[in-house]
Amino acid sequence: MSIKNKILLFITFILSIFSFALLTIIEVQQEEDMKILQTEYLKNTKNLYEKINKKYENFYSDKILFNSNFFYVKEAIKSRDKQLLYKLSSDTFIRLQKENPNLVIMNFHLPDNTLLLKMNQPHETYMYKNRSLLEKVHKSKEAAAGFYKDEDYLAYRIMQPIFYSEEYIGVLELGINIDYVLKDMKHYSNIEGVMFIENKLTYKTIENIEILDNIFEFSDIIKTRSSVYLSYFFSIKNSENISVANIHFFKNITKEANKFKKDEQIISTLLAGMVFLTLLVVSFGLKRSLKNLQDSYDDFSEHKDMVDDNIIIVETSSDGTIVGVSNRFCEISGYKEKELISKPFEMIMDSEIAEQTNKSIKESLQKDGEWSGDLKNRTKDGKIYWLSSKTESKIKDKKLICFNHIMHDVTYKKINEDLLLGDELTNMYNRRYFNDLFPRTAKGIKRNGGCFNLIVLDIDDFKNYNDIYGHDNGDKAIVDISNVIIKSFRRPDDFCFRLGGAEFGIIFKSANEDEGYLYTQVLRKNIEMIRIKHEGNVIYKVLTASFGLVSVMSDNIGDEKEIYKLAYEHLYRAKEDGRNKVIRKLA
Repeated sequence: MSIKNKILLFITFILSIFSFALLTIIEVQQEEDMKILQTEYLKNTKNLYEKINKKYENFYSDKILFNSNFFYVKEAIKSRDKQLLYKLSSDTFIRLQKENPNLVIMNFHLPDNTLLLKMNQPHETYMYKNRSLLEKVHKSKEAAAGFYKDEDYLAYRIMQPIFYSEEYIGVLELGINIDYVLKDMKHYSNIEGVMFIENKLTYKTIENIEILDNIFEFSDIIKTRSSVYLSYFFSIKNSENISVANIHFFKNITKEANKFKKDEQIISTLLAGMVFLTLLVVSFGLKRSLKNLQDSYDDFSEHKDMVDDNIIIVETSSDGTIVGVSNRFCEISGYKEKELISKPFEMIMDSEIAEQTNKSIKESLQKDGEWSGDLKNRTKDGKIYWLSSKTESKIKDKKLICFNHIMHDVTYKKINEDLLLGDELTNMYNRRYFNDLFPRTAKGIKRNGGCFNLIVLDIDDFKNYNDIYGHDNGDKAIVDISNVIIKSFRRPDDFCFRLGGAEFGIIFKSANEDEGYLYTQVLRKNIEMIRIKHEGNVIYKVLTASFGLVSVMSDNIGDEKEIYKLAYEHLYRAKEDGRNKVIRKLA
């Protein structure tokens, strides 16, 4: 065997070993990526499932309170007048069913377990027996919610006690058909599923026949001939922690699985090409190798479509006009290429940050010739997505040709980051998000006009409350007060935060300073009116809060740190002046 052939054989062996090792590493990494994807989807699925249940509980609790607080409704329940009660409540029942067709139950119960009125069967009267959720409300005289199955339905039930002049007179019950879970999961996150009640397939939102044929194959990943699904299993339990139904959720990850497979194929192809080209270089000598390299470069241009379809690229001119985009960018943004060419680069960004972000990019490119960071964008149909971008100047013959924005999709990463911005106990935003949003909101109002308001409030004598009533009741009190704050500030540009302990912050916009003060006084009174007993509060005998308020018109907004400091000074003055006060100006 000639030396040349021995060298070729040796190089072939080394490259084969290297290729095999690299492909093995890639395969292991893809398995890890799949596990990470699976964990993220499971976490998001659980969070969405819990948020959907909480949404309905909060929404219908408000509806129940509105109807049951109606004086004539209470009179009818007190006098056990079914006909009058039906007449007073029928419009509400019809309206609620129009708002949500899943609402199937509206019942009025008496304290002795008698069903006074069943709105969908108004002439029926009987006693409920062994119904733990109802008995729980009768006993505690506090609202309760949960899944429960009786003679009629397995439903998510919300029960609210009714009082007449402080006398407990019964319970108003609303029930939602249990398949709302499947419908909302598909609507909000395109997560499909099936539900079993008493081991029977009762509801489904998935139409893939192959999945339905293998519905009892409880594996984490289910593969069919054309699709790949992540599989999650949940057990629905009633108030006694007894399973009453089972849900099997499926998340279609065919696109992600195909991407993994395609990436592996691309790398395999490139490795094969590398081996082939290396052997040609050794076989035909340097001159021939250079020629082959040129041929390879020519061949690379034929694979432009591969790059175009897999890499997110935007090219802009020196004035920020889009001059070129890749097919992958068109796919993720929802725009066609002709809709983007000659348009300003900021058109793809979210309007709230477009002007500021584009200004930052231009300043960095002029100074350093490059920029990197995350871009918050909106698709053509308005959906938010995030891209991590590396932007560099393209220079030819010492002249600026264009700017290249090389990007990759980080939307899922941002979604997971958002989950870290909430306070676990109250579901408010946490201090981390406050520190990020506070200066951005102040700058936005300064730019667009209006009055910027910062409230810092602290529950009065809360340490003493914990000492008297215990930390569990302390946590419950914090949750109750946080709910009052959230309900008092519902507008899209109102932001509520738990800053720590019994301290809260609120950022909102108003027309003027007096309007901001009025909103704050209303909140102070709302907290006092929930009447949380506190014997340690010598003056009021209930939990109250002290408020520090800073209201600044847009033309006068200065250093955010000074606004923050002033709000705390106002809060301390409110504490010193007797508590349960709003201080907005220091004397």
